[in-house]
This record gives sequence, structure tokens and C-alpha cells, in this order.
Amino acid sequence: MALGNGVTMKPLQFRTAAIEDAGAIAQLVNEAYRPESGARGWTHEAKLVAGNRTHADQVQALIAKKNSVILLGLDDQAMVACVHIEKAGSDTHIGMLAVRPNLQGTGAGKNMLAYAEDYATRHFRAEKFVMVVVSSRKELLAFYLRRG
Repeated sequence: MALGNGVTMKPLQFRTAAIEDAGAIAQLVNEAYRPESGARGWTHEAKLVAGNRTHADQVQALIAKKNSVILLGLDDQAMVACVHIEKAGSDTHIGMLAVRPNLQGTGAGKNMLAYAEDYATRHFRAEKFVMVVVSSRKELLAFYLRRG
């Protein structure tokens, strides 16, 4: 995976999240969507919504919920991406896709999403994927539409 500065990122490794990952997942999601002023990345919602996007207790509830899993993308054991998937009938809901701001635009999000779709197909027998995106986030809508 090529980084914008000419450095190549190794392919991500993947695993399912455990309860003890909840704090780190919440931190990753908040850094990706509600970063401090001046932070790099293009998934920011800070101008649209104030406060944290999630908290460790909310993440723990998602991990513990039946037919729900949070998948992690790792680079040398460091968590760099995550996504939540949840089975709902024959549909699978995908949400909370987050990538460390300094790695956004490197393909990590595409790889995390592809792994989530594959996981959902294999483990949940997903027939259709459903995702909700804030309508004012045109760049995110375009990203997901390009992926079908």
C-alpha cells in the first residue's frame, strides 16, 4: 500500500475485536471523525457535530451484542483501522469505518471495508450491505458509492 509520502505500507492483518480493545477502538474512531483542530485526514465531522463520536462503553456493547462484530486492521500489531458489522436478517449493516488520520488515503479504508464485506459474507451469509452516511458528507458518500 503506497503512502502519500512515497513510503509503502505493508498489507494489513485483521482480527476481531475483544472487549479489552474497546478503549483503543473508541480513541481511533474519535481521532478519525472528531480530531483536534488542524489534524490531517478527510473523514472529519468536527465542523458538523461536536463531542466524541463514541465511548468505550458503547464500543463494548457492540462487541458483546449478538450478530455484531468489530473488525480491526493492524499494522505490526498496531490498530490502524476498524469497522463494525452487524447482521440484521439477510442484510448486514456496516458502520464505524475508521482509519488513523495519517493513513487515510493509503488504501487502508478500502482494505478494511473489503475484509468486512468478505467476513460478513462468510460468517453472516450477508446478501445485502446497508450503510448510513450523513448526507452532507459528500466525500464519504462518493467513497462508498465507488465501492458499490
